[in-house]
Amino acid sequence: NLRNVSGKDEFISQVKDYVNDIPPGQWISGGDWDHEMWGGELPSKEWIDSFTQEIPILLSRLDGHMALANSKALELASVNKDTPNPPGGIIERDTQGEPTGILRDKAMGLIRPFIPENSAEEMDAALEKSMIHAASLGLTQVHDMCSWDDLETYIRNKENLSLRIYALPYYTHWKEHKAYVEENGFGDDTLRWNGIKAMLDGSLGSGTAWMHTSYKDDPNTKGLVVSADTLKLRNVLREADQAGIQFAIHAIGTRANEWILDEFNAIADENGERERRSRVEHA
Repeated sequence: NLRNVSGKDEFISQVKDYVNDIPPGQWISGGDWDHEMWGGELPSKEWIDSFTQEIPILLSRLDGHMALANSKALELASVNKDTPNPPGGIIERDTQGEPTGILRDKAMGLIRPFIPENSAEEMDAALEKSMIHAASLGLTQVHDMCSWDDLETYIRNKENLSLRIYALPYYTHWKEHKAYVEENGFGDDTLRWNGIKAMLDGSLGSGTAWMHTSYKDDPNTKGLVVSADTLKLRNVLREADQAGIQFAIHAIGTRANEWILDEFNAIADENGERERRSRVEHA
């Protein structure tokens, strides 16, 4: 966990110490770093490449909208100077056009398919540890903007939950979600799944929140629309509303908030007024 790291040397030292017992080929993820803690300089693959030649790494910023990949991870994913920016993402490059290792928003998706998925047993164990930790803090309920795998883990362990969970899986599994709701309803007070999460833009800290005007520290950008297909998102939102499912849409920038609020109003006009409680996350 790099959350409290306050400088380049400490960043390098903590990663180096962690990889000492990691066998070649095993992926390392996590991170939780914040470059604002040390003045705003972004980390680069050169910080960690010398001691991770055979260990692929993807370390996320604390907001989840930017990550550092080392050269091994970039190599495995075939990300190089000729790789174009994906829709909704940015590959940071040096003056020669080579990737620096920093990937913003959808560009992280170039790497993540190469990271092995957790087994059901690993997911169950992680849930058990999380519930113990939540109980130690006095938490009795959480809202989780989760993956479909996360929801399946909660359902599989429903009889053993010590925490009330409102699960809002990401909208990319909308068809499975809709079918599950039609067959099983919305859940109960212990576990509910009557919401979906979508992400419209990035974050301020990663310079990808979608704004009306350019960033003062980077006049070349107004942020990103990270939803690669806004037409698909519009259609999913309308289908979800007709099914009685709540929206929880990530929107941080001024333009992103304007876009989603316009959509909320349009959907209410099309489908009629009712108690929706549509959510803008982080606004």
